[in-house]
Amino acid sequence: MLAIAGLIVAACLTSVCCLTGKAATGAPAAQSFRWWKDALTGSRLIAASLAGFDPNPRFYQEPTDEQLRTALAKTRALFDGLVFYGTSTYTLRVLAEARRQAFRTVVLGAWNPRDEKELALACEAAKQFPEMACLVVLGNEGLLTRRYEEADLEKAAAFVRQDCPGLPVTTTEPIDSYGDDFLLRFGDGPLAPNVHPWFSHQREPQAAVKWVFERVHTLQKLSGGRFVLVKETGLPSGGDPEASPEGQAAFWVDLFKAPPQPGVALACFENADLEWKQRDSGLAVESHWGFWTADGIPKPVVGALTQLWGTKPPQAP
Repeated sequence: MLAIAGLIVAACLTSVCCLTGKAATGAPAAQSFRWWKDALTGSRLIAASLAGFDPNPRFYQEPTDEQLRTALAKTRALFDGLVFYGTSTYTLRVLAEARRQAFRTVVLGAWNPRDEKELALACEAAKQFPEMACLVVLGNEGLLTRRYEEADLEKAAAFVRQDCPGLPVTTTEPIDSYGDDFLLRFGDGPLAPNVHPWFSHQREPQAAVKWVFERVHTLQKLSGGRFVLVKETGLPSGGDPEASPEGQAAFWVDLFKAPPQPGVALACFENADLEWKQRDSGLAVESHWGFWTADGIPKPVVGALTQLWGTKPPQAP
């Protein structure tokens, strides 16, 4: 989300400060990662924003091992894929526990495409967890906020191609930004827009779902039929008189009750309410996107999707 961009940048820099060195000058052999189209369409994905994590350097905090195990166990009962925004040593902790709990798919992230240390760590994560990793998203809404430029994304993509051949790349901007030719052609993975009806004043669940699919189908046409991963969407459960847990649940049920859309994958946003988002953005709704509260209590959306889907996602092969 735009309001917390600067904070996440600082957190990523803090978390990777112990890493030194750049990509190897030689050309490593390509690894076999999960084929991203099969991985995205065959997995239930959710943003890996776990309770107990605070990236602000002034208040930096990570979940304990027990908190991490518990949060991922609750998540694994409904989801088998995780979406990350950046890569740090904390990310590696989460990935190691995700492997133990048989998660199947991981979308990696590099919050700051200008930071070769973070890029190198994202590549290292892909190499350590190739059975889960399927692609890396370079940045998040950073062209809009001018945190980086198109040339930085091109340079970051070249870095990944050299350091981790075979790992697809993409980037993320709000869907309204995708009239830009650069975004329509960038990367060899899916387009990965954030598609937020709330911020476009579509707040009734059925109308919001309709708006999401209309925008995604328009993007597919503009891009000549590229695959689209909706990396963020949803309605908040509170923080505004128009938001409610029931409205959040209704949105996600209606979204997943719709017939599968060819060439489209959906990621749920997000795992847990993160109180620091409101603290550091000043926007009350930012702390109410989670499927679980900050204390790990499931919201109505968890029960609604459990009832809709009926079964736990399959174990990793």
